[in-house]
Amino acid sequence: MSPFRTLAPLLALFPAVSVARADALDDALRLLRAAPAAERGAAVAAVLALEPTLDDVLARLRKPPLPAPLEAGWHVRSATDEHGVARPFQLYVPASLATRETPPPLLVYLHGGVSRPDFTVEEGEVGYGRLWLESARRGAFPVAFPMGRQDCVWWRPEGASHIRAVVRESKRLVPVDDDAVLASGFSDGGSGCFYLAMAEPEPFAAFLPMNGHPAVAASASGAQLYLRNLALRPLYATMTRDDALYPAATILEHLVPALHAGAPIRVASWEEGNHRPVYFEELRASFEAYVNGAARRAVPDAVQWRCASPSTGAAAWVEVLEIGPAAGDAPDEPDLNVMSAPGRVRLGVNVDRAFGGPGVRVSGVADGSPAAAMGVKEGDVITGIDGAPVAGMEDLVKALGGKTHGDEVHVRVRREEETTLRGGFPEFRHEPYYRRASPTARVSVRVEDGALFLVTRNVRRLRLSLPPDLLPPGPLSIERNGKRLDAEAIDLSLEEILRSYGRDADSGRVFTRRLILDLPPG
Repeated sequence: MSPFRTLAPLLALFPAVSVARADALDDALRLLRAAPAAERGAAVAAVLALEPTLDDVLARLRKPPLPAPLEAGWHVRSATDEHGVARPFQLYVPASLATRETPPPLLVYLHGGVSRPDFTVEEGEVGYGRLWLESARRGAFPVAFPMGRQDCVWWRPEGASHIRAVVRESKRLVPVDDDAVLASGFSDGGSGCFYLAMAEPEPFAAFLPMNGHPAVAASASGAQLYLRNLALRPLYATMTRDDALYPAATILEHLVPALHAGAPIRVASWEEGNHRPVYFEELRASFEAYVNGAARRAVPDAVQWRCASPSTGAAAWVEVLEIGPAAGDAPDEPDLNVMSAPGRVRLGVNVDRAFGGPGVRVSGVADGSPAAAMGVKEGDVITGIDGAPVAGMEDLVKALGGKTHGDEVHVRVRREEETTLRGGFPEFRHEPYYRRASPTARVSVRVEDGALFLVTRNVRRLRLSLPPDLLPPGPLSIERNGKRLDAEAIDLSLEEILRSYGRDADSGRVFTRRLILDLPPG
């Protein structure tokens, strides 16, 4: 009898065994993606126990196994950031998501009034974010609503960490296209979108800021931000020309130079509407097309980035780890900045938006502000400006709108009793909107013909995370500032790759090699 006849029944089992192993690997990777932080180590071990090859894992992570969606409706959940801090968020799941056949985008909406004293956790209470719900139902995509407050504002590390945690937690709960995560927001939320685009762009594919201002992101964050960084991700910025807080003309002063420098920004400016998104319904189809057409290039073959701190030094697959002059630095470049111009004066108070009046209750006073100088205190209720009554926020905005730099101002406040505080607004001084107190680290990385070309200035240590298909295997050809550089990339273990995927759930950012460049001081 032929030995092949004897082996034939066993050989016939091979395809079935192969399919079973593939199904088991799919299930294990799906569990890893959906695992909460405390269970990710065990989920990684479960994948490794199957003894998959690196190629098997990479092939699946290009189109990762996704969870089934939660039941339709509103969900109030908690997201724990990389520092172990848990904060609430809301997730809206349209019924149409259950029948969608392809991974959907995820829209992250940042609410305005981020200086509120506490998180809003009433189901469905998301301000202007509700405008997106019809689009979510029509487009069959989920919408996540991070919750901000005074100690968790969008343009500070705490707020950015919370946003990333909300994205990660949403991916546990619903299917998401990892290369189609977008951020939108109104007012403070719009300014938060500008901050993320200029300082912490991952994991987003694009941004849709509404009636926000990039200069607010710069001044309120205290970080050195760079308009040139807007070139990394597309933006669709909408605004109103008669906005009492951020008129369109003042926003365009910042966006036009970025556009000329190559930033992919689409702008829609509405004639009237004040500080409200009155344009939303008319632009809804355009917004929906923008969301549904989002496609992040997680690993572009060219990256340029600027930062003044390693905390904002990561963009795409490039990360600045240490800043300072290095030997052979590239020459300086002209700064893309905007000089300040006289605009509306600011009293320097945060207000309690939950206060029903009459008057406006102060929830915080900015250090060094006119309010601080004249003695306004947290808890004061502002009842008048220069003799005119202030019944609510609209009266306060209108009264301050009639003041200018150098004017005196009398503020009537109610404490135990009514009192008038006297002060004034300082004379205006022209200064750059984007502060430059610290050296700027600049890095430009380009892949061409299988080689790496770097241009760096004020970068002492740089990490490049390399996906399997960006550069050929083996030794790397590297040139920095026109000179050959000797460096070797380190292969990451399968366990390291899986741990990274478990942490971020980002199939577009699966890296298999790491290159760290230490440059001698200049």
